[in-house]
Amino acid sequence: MSQARAMPMLKETLDLYDIALLLNHERVASEPRFRGARLVDISRDGQSFVDDRLAPHWDRTAYFKSAGVPIEKDPSVPSFEFVSSSDEPRRGASLIFHNDEATSSTTDSPTNMIATDAQRVAAASLVGPPYQFSKVRLSDKECETLFLQSRSSAASETSVHLLQAFFNLYPADTLLRVRTYDRNDPEYITSISHRLVLAYSLRGLRMHTIVSFLPETTCHSTPGADGRARHTVITFGDASARWDNLRTVLDMSSLQFGDAGRGVKGKGTFVLEPLKAYDARLDHVAEANDLLIEDMVPELPTTENNAEEERFLKEVAAKVKSRWDQRATEPWCGHCGAPAPKVQAKCCSAARYCNRDHQVSAWPYHKMFCGKS
Repeated sequence: MSQARAMPMLKETLDLYDIALLLNHERVASEPRFRGARLVDISRDGQSFVDDRLAPHWDRTAYFKSAGVPIEKDPSVPSFEFVSSSDEPRRGASLIFHNDEATSSTTDSPTNMIATDAQRVAAASLVGPPYQFSKVRLSDKECETLFLQSRSSAASETSVHLLQAFFNLYPADTLLRVRTYDRNDPEYITSISHRLVLAYSLRGLRMHTIVSFLPETTCHSTPGADGRARHTVITFGDASARWDNLRTVLDMSSLQFGDAGRGVKGKGTFVLEPLKAYDARLDHVAEANDLLIEDMVPELPTTENNAEEERFLKEVAAKVKSRWDQRATEPWCGHCGAPAPKVQAKCCSAARYCNRDHQVSAWPYHKMFCGKS
C-alpha cells in the first residue's frame, strides 16, 4: 500500500491508484472464466504447438505468407495475423488452459497458474490418443504478465463496469485522490462523479492474445475475429465530465497488450497516467487507433442479459470496499494488491509488498509519494 503526502481532508477521500490495485487483484483472482484453470501449454509469436489439435481455432497461414505459402482461410475461423501489411512482425501468445474442478475453489494467482505434472496428465487424457504438451518454463515476471494478459483479454468493459460498481457504493460527491508517476501532473483531488468513459477502436494490434480452454476448446481473443479490438477506459478530470476537462486515464485491462500495457515505467500491473501519455502508449500498442467520439459517456450502461457477471462484479466491489475500510489494520501489496504482504519498506511505515521483486517494481511510483514516516 502506498502513502500519499498528507493533505487536509474534511471527509473520506478514496485513492484511485490503491482502489485500482485492489479491484484488479480481486477480479483476476476469482475471474469466472478462469476459476481453477491451469496453464498446460503456450505458443508464442505464431509458432506451432507440439500437438496441432490444440489450436484448431488458430489460422497460422498468415504468419508464413512472406514465404509464399498459399493462404486458404476458413471464413468461420478467426484470423490472427502475425505479419502486418508492411511485413512488420507482430507478437502474440496463445495459451491453453485446463479447467480443473479440483482447483476451482482456490484463489488464482501467477504462482499457481502453471499446471502441475498431475494436472497436465489429466488434461492430456481428455482425448485419445492423449494430447502432447510442451514443457512450460516461465520466469516469475513472465508468469505475472501472462496471468494478467490472459485475464485482461476482452475485459476492458468489464473493468470499467467493476469500477462503476465500486463507485456506486459511495455518494456521488465522494472525493477522489488521483496520483500518477508523471512529475508534471502527479496529484490532484477530484470527485468520483468527474469521470468519462472513452472507447477506442484499435487496428493492427502488435500483441495478440488467444486463450483456449480444455476440454471444451472454447476460445476468446484480442483482437476479435475481424482483426479489430474495441478498448474501453475510464478518464478523470478536476471538473465536470467534459472532454476538455479530462486529465488522467485509468486502464485496468492494459496488460492484455502484454508488457506494452504495463504502467509505471513498464513495471505496473495497470495504467494510470495523463491522457497525452496514454495516447502515445496506444501508438505503440496498435498501428492505428480511433477514438469513438460518439461513444463518450459518463457511465457505461450495464450489459443486458448478463446478470451473472453483474452479480460477480458487485461481489468484487463489495469485497474491495471492505478491504479499503480495513486498510489501517489489513494492508496490501503496493504492486499487485494481494493481502498479507510480507515485506515492509524501510523508507516508510506504510508501504508493504509480497516480496522484494514487487517492492522494486513499485518503487518508481512509490518514491514520488513516500511520506518517509
